[in-house]
Amino acid sequence: MIQSFLLVGLPYAAVLVCVLGSIWRFRSRRFSYSALSSQFLEDRQLLWGSGPWHVGIFLVLAGHALAFLMPSVWASLVSNRAVLIGVEVAGMGAAILAILGLSILTLRRLTNGRVQAVTTNVDLAILGILLVQVVLGLLTAVLHRWGASWSTGTAAPYLWSLATLRPEPALVADLPPLVQTHMALAWVLLLLVPFSRLVHLFSLPVLYVFRAPLVFVWANPRRFERATAFVQRIEARRYFLRASAGLAAGGSLLAAGTFEQIAQFFFGPRMSEKESAGLMEKKLARLEQNAAQKKLELERTR
Repeated sequence: MIQSFLLVGLPYAAVLVCVLGSIWRFRSRRFSYSALSSQFLEDRQLLWGSGPWHVGIFLVLAGHALAFLMPSVWASLVSNRAVLIGVEVAGMGAAILAILGLSILTLRRLTNGRVQAVTTNVDLAILGILLVQVVLGLLTAVLHRWGASWSTGTAAPYLWSLATLRPEPALVADLPPLVQTHMALAWVLLLLVPFSRLVHLFSLPVLYVFRAPLVFVWANPRRFERATAFVQRIEARRYFLRASAGLAAGGSLLAAGTFEQIAQFFFGPRMSEKESAGLMEKKLARLEQNAAQKKLELERTR
């Protein structure tokens, strides 16, 4: 009963609460729809903690997303032992980097008086769950190796069954308790997103690229020239961001169309079980024929 709730009921409840709660918070408390940055309160520890945390967790989530969105391509890639070892080592390194960054951020929240004054209980709970979640992922990689390979036959089909509203909890029911706890905590985090600072994941500054720059007119001619030059730099930066976004979108579409072909070129198409069995039978017949020829040569020699 509990396992059915954790594998089926909790995921759907987390998604529903996340969507409805995020909409409610945007409509009722729009100005809190951000990370509520405390950089002006303390900057040094934030610099050393935020950078490693964001880089590490981005790499970890990118690997999880690729395995979920393109399971067949991902399985073809990790079928190569060298690629599998590289993915596992990179994932462990990213997890360690994320743990170090998050530990610094947690220490900052607990020790700095000004930052602690604006810290809520939900913030502390989120930090604790995130830290435990990353540690569980690292332990899974260490104790149950080659997760990048076996997850394509268990976790990825399970997530797709949830997305298609045809849940199949049997796909992950036999996984170790450590892995199931790691998956359940992910849904708990999603459940808490609308009530924490994590809601800033949905607030992307898209309108900034298209918004007209603000112009401040100064009475001093020298300051006016400086402001004009500054506005021109902002315009140039905005054009650069637009061009970068266009290039990134075009590159993503091109990569999505050619990545599978490139993977098949390097790693070859995957054969079905029937084709593999036929190939093995042909190899066995060829070996038997070679053995018969060797026996005849031996008889002639004798």
